[in-house]
Amino acid sequence: MRRLILAAAAIALAACGDRAPEPPVKEAPSESVSAKPKRSVPRPAPWTAPKVARLYGHFPYAEAARETLRAGVCSGGGERQYLNADAAEALARMRAAAEAEGVTLNPSSCFRSHASQERLFTCVDAPHGAGCADGQLISAEVRATAVAPNSYSEHHTGYAIDFFPSAGDIDPATCPKANACTLTTAFAKARSGQWLAAHAGAYGFEMSFWQGSPQGVSYEPWHYRFVGAPDALSVFGDARTEFPPP
Repeated sequence: MRRLILAAAAIALAACGDRAPEPPVKEAPSESVSAKPKRSVPRPAPWTAPKVARLYGHFPYAEAARETLRAGVCSGGGERQYLNADAAEALARMRAAAEAEGVTLNPSSCFRSHASQERLFTCVDAPHGAGCADGQLISAEVRATAVAPNSYSEHHTGYAIDFFPSAGDIDPATCPKANACTLTTAFAKARSGQWLAAHAGAYGFEMSFWQGSPQGVSYEPWHYRFVGAPDALSVFGDARTEFPPP
């Protein structure tokens, strides 16, 4: 029996020794593949807010709701007596401060409706006023340097004021007559004009069209807008972003 077991083991070893080794796995020949060019994905341009379409330099403004306006604030008659309630409160404080220094401020022309602005721009209401030449309509572009077209006036908002000279401004050197400083650059030399330029900012008011402004509107030292409340600041946000006040 033992001999049979040894013989079987010897046969098994012989079989393993005679076993041919497995052939190596051949790798598939590599093919020369030309590298494809990488696609160039353009980077998106940085987002910028679209600029508001202007007309002859002026920004568009909606007409203020009458319930936001306060009557009897400005000396101009009719609708021009109205001013936004927040602006009216700030104006009252500013006028009191000016009076304490012997300066009288005369806020004359304030709110204007779209219809009123249309009559003004087409020289119906003011045939001899700024932008009009004895009732003759000169080009709209030239008129727009002095008066905004309909729907493009800051006065629509109820936040804008045109200050007219007061009695204390009548000085032979600068304002021999009150109308010499009315809607003219001479207002900058009047007492009220100088006081406004120095102190209006403390009460939330700023000159809209300052000297040297690139906006394309004539220098108007008598025209101020109120930006001392969040709503007012939002209304004039585009104008102040594109043409930052000095």
